[in-house]
Amino acid sequence: MPIKNDTTWKFEYSTAKNVHAELIFYDLKKNRIGEFKGRWQSKRQPHFLENKTPLFDIDIQAGGTENLDFASKKMTNSEWYVMNNDNYDKPDDSELQTNRIGVGGFIVCIKLSGENVDLDEIIYQVIDNGSAEPSYIKLENI
Repeated sequence: MPIKNDTTWKFEYSTAKNVHAELIFYDLKKNRIGEFKGRWQSKRQPHFLENKTPLFDIDIQAGGTENLDFASKKMTNSEWYVMNNDNYDKPDDSELQTNRIGVGGFIVCIKLSGENVDLDEIIYQVIDNGSAEPSYIKLENI
């Protein structure tokens, strides 16, 4: 999921610094599933033989975009799982039940915080349409 710093001004305070993402997941009936720290795609992922790496905060330059990884689904089944350190370093056991977020889709509330961050919340309904790429619908509230 791309997160863009759409500031057009090029001043020192235009860079969003130490951006942190908290993810709150809901099923499609709007029942809360759980809360997890977000993982930025540009940061180093742990190798399955290494210890877990910290989930770093990032800086996003004015006009820049960073991708946030938050869920994955194996093509062999229809269940979605949170993508984080708990399952990233266990490729043979990536479907941990504590990270299961549903079948057919889910709702995610992305809460951003950091210095010079003025967009604090984004909500998407993610619908699994059977293809490799799900559909994203932006919601105003849950």
